[in-house]
Amino acid sequence: MAGSELVIDEEFCKNMGKYFEGRGDHLDASIQEYIQILENIKNNSITSGEVSEALESYIQYSKKMQNKIKPISESAKRQINKFLQDVDAADQYVF
Repeated sequence: MAGSELVIDEEFCKNMGKYFEGRGDHLDASIQEYIQILENIKNNSITSGEVSEALESYIQYSKKMQNKIKPISESAKRQINKFLQDVDAADQYVF
């Protein structure tokens, strides 16, 4: 028979918050590096012509992704911390 006890692994939740934050940092850095590689290709290899123009357009769209992931991952971590605080607050009323 299944119990009615709810157990929240607080350590797991905190570790997931750290994981999301770290992944956000890593992904933002990867996007930055990717854009630098594209710009290097455009400046040193494909310097003119239609492909160069298309690459420039792609670079501009890629730049819109800069610094977008980290705020999302930070938000996920804040939501996890808020969840744990809310659980702790509710738990005080139960026991």
